Amino acid sequence: MSNGLVAYFPYIAVVAFAAAWLFRNYYLTDSGKRVVDRTMLQLPILGDILRKIAVARFCRTLSTLISSGVPILDGLDITAKTSGNAIIEDAIMVTRKSIERGETISAPLKETNVFPAMVTQMIGVGEATGALDTMLAKIADFYEEEVDTAVAYVNASTQFTDGAQFGLGAEIIDSTQKTIARGPVGLREITTYKWIVLGDGQTRP
Repeated sequence: MSNGLVAYFPYIAVVAFAAAWLFRNYYLTDSGKRVVDRTMLQLPILGDILRKIAVARFCRTLSTLISSGVPILDGLDITAKTSGNAIIEDAIMVTRKSIERGETISAPLKETNVFPAMVTQMIGVGEATGALDTMLAKIADFYEEEVDTAVAYVNASTQFTDGAQFGLGAEIIDSTQKTIARGPVGLREITTYKWIVLGDGQTRP
């Protein structure tokens, strides 16, 4: 097996290099970037984290710009360019065009189906109360915490998998100390419930 890999390694390296080169050139095109970025947002677990990062970045940047006196249209231009995702950027620019026609921010954002409904609703409340920058900052705080929590759970799931490979039993309990599952547990359970008790006696939030 190892001798075969060594013999074919030059071919594998060439194929890998060619694939990376083709992917890079495809991603540099407008259509390729949109396809890849849309796919990234649709990935299980990772896509959810990336979307939360984008929402937090959008809200934090726009809040800072508005509170600094930057006009909303200019602020949206800046946040679109710093979004890091072509799909998010397109949604922000569609919203910008709608605002130019006299619409609110929340309505066109909702129509893009890119931002969570809770976000657009809270932005609408911020607009109605004249405290958009404050509301955006609160949304950013919430989603930044959500990202930290999601990343922590992913790390916890990795530790759990490592422990399971060594034959450690496991138990997941909820906030009321009720046992949810024992034995091998997947990432869905880990990200749903708040506590993981490994068979080695360690408890991880």
